[in-house]
Amino acid sequence: MKKKALILVSTVFLLSTACGDITSVPQMEVDKVAVVEDKNPKQSNKQDNIDDAISTYLEQKFDFKAIGGVVFEAHELYGHEIKDSKTYAYIWSVQQEYKYTDGKLENGAGLSIPLVLIMSVDRDNKYTVLDYKAPKDGEQYASSIKELFPKEYQEKILTRTNSAELEEIVKQKAQNYFISGSKGGSDAKNTDSRNTQPSSTSTTTVKDGDIQKGMGIYTGLIDGNSIEIKIIKSSGEEEAAAFRFSEQVRPGFDKLALKTGDRVELEYTTNGYKQNVLMSIKRSSGENQGKNGQDKNKIMSDFKGIIAKSSSISDVAKFVDGNIEFVSTSDAVLMAIEFEKAQKAYLPKLEEKYYKGDIQVKFGKEYSKDFDINKIYETKDSVLKKLLDETKAGGYRVETAEGMFFPTINYEFYKKYKPYLTLDLKEYVDIMATESNKVPAKDAALVIGFDEVLRRAQVQGEFINRFKDSAKQNDVKELYKKYVIFSLFGCNNTPLFSYDTKMMAEKTRAVYKEFAASNPGDSFAEVIKGFMDVVERSNYKLTDLVEKYRNNQI
Repeated sequence: MKKKALILVSTVFLLSTACGDITSVPQMEVDKVAVVEDKNPKQSNKQDNIDDAISTYLEQKFDFKAIGGVVFEAHELYGHEIKDSKTYAYIWSVQQEYKYTDGKLENGAGLSIPLVLIMSVDRDNKYTVLDYKAPKDGEQYASSIKELFPKEYQEKILTRTNSAELEEIVKQKAQNYFISGSKGGSDAKNTDSRNTQPSSTSTTTVKDGDIQKGMGIYTGLIDGNSIEIKIIKSSGEEEAAAFRFSEQVRPGFDKLALKTGDRVELEYTTNGYKQNVLMSIKRSSGENQGKNGQDKNKIMSDFKGIIAKSSSISDVAKFVDGNIEFVSTSDAVLMAIEFEKAQKAYLPKLEEKYYKGDIQVKFGKEYSKDFDINKIYETKDSVLKKLLDETKAGGYRVETAEGMFFPTINYEFYKKYKPYLTLDLKEYVDIMATESNKVPAKDAALVIGFDEVLRRAQVQGEFINRFKDSAKQNDVKELYKKYVIFSLFGCNNTPLFSYDTKMMAEKTRAVYKEFAASNPGDSFAEVIKGFMDVVERSNYKLTDLVEKYRNNQI
């Protein structure tokens, strides 16, 4: 019963046997511990001794079990001081239970909490934890933080928003323990630096725990437990990589009867040895490319010529429409990316045509009543018709805001190319089509609900995490940043918190809480969960604490 009481003292405790969700805490540098005082080697050794003593103590003291697993711990050390001949260490700790079943890690109970550790030290510089202090729950949380921690650490703790790096270190410790039988110390994170460990034959690796998607060309078996695949990147490059079979893939792999040169779609992650592990594999749905004996080299040569001489955007679109099915996946990706670049480059010139002469007046007269953007191409005005035909043929669509009409890229236009693209480009097209089909904001106001804002941001975040090498990574990151602002601030005319009362509407609170609860483990949902924890602590009012949290996210 004593352990249960210890766990429940913290507002940031979360127990889950299905997902092992951990409450969000703030961003920090990977593999670094923030102790300003420790600069020289002797002091660094002292810090290592403190860290090891803390981890050993907490893994035993908070040995809570939900699934009969093993508890692992990692922490950020804000600093320490000597009081009454004892050492007081101020930390944020993440503890997580893991169990290894059927070749997979399963996480159980988890704890994320600021703590004060009281320690003694002997003549050999060996630290022993004597006791700990934890903050109180609920409304007393903030005041107890101020009582327990020195002033220079209080704001860091009260505005802490993300624990991703600590969680990753904990998971790596678990990987090392179940794979090599060692629970690991301060070097557990850097497993690939040990000479005794095998490494991947390729640099195509991802952070442990991330499930990556890819498309590639099957090369063949390396041995009974691994295969080689040439991964097709969205940059058009192909990179050979080795993939080990996971337990769920190995039994059914032979039934695929893959041959050298077959195109495949796959999902993979990495293990504790930084080896790629195949989680799923299937034949690519776009394997018919290059049909009818078309000269693919000539097609690409002609395409590059069209781009180089700045042909009309409709001519570029027409060429891509007629030839993308005959080229390789990497060339199809190149076509799509170059076409998008050409569209972006031509867009300002097309916009000028919309503001030339009396075009806006014509738009206003023809579409002032019962305006339907989908029927805009039915106009009988010859001048408008010519402009709209150019707009549509070039892969653009017409949008309106503040009484003005203007062109934007129509990403729905790209969906016909999806069968020939890599997985990341397919998902990119879907993300951008969602944007172009229904813009999120007009006239400084959201025109989609906060539920849709959260959903879109989540999809964008998943893309960023799954396709780290994608040529469209930065584009989606920029879009995601915009949606983080929408999610935490709203817009000028649709603020998340009322200008008058500074309160968050009850319906919106319910939407945000439901989203966070329904998406455990999702990185963006963790941001929202951390946000709602702070908002709830502030009685759903816009306070300095809430402001600091959301400003830290952007």
